[in-house]
Amino acid sequence: MVSVSQPYRHNESYPVSVDAVTYHNVQVRYQMDDSIALTGGVDNLFDKDAPYHQSYTDGKT
Repeated sequence: MVSVSQPYRHNESYPVSVDAVTYHNVQVRYQMDDSIALTGGVDNLFDKDAPYHQSYTDGKT
């Protein structure tokens, strides 16, 4: 527990923020006729992992 009389100082070994990351998704659709369409896609095309952020929940962003 943090005392109210002392300001909170983060631990220098754990970053307060994380770097930005960009994910690439690709979707393709081919309309064969008025009633038939083929659709396909790939999420996270380059298989980038989310950056790890140390916190009390130890989650990814």
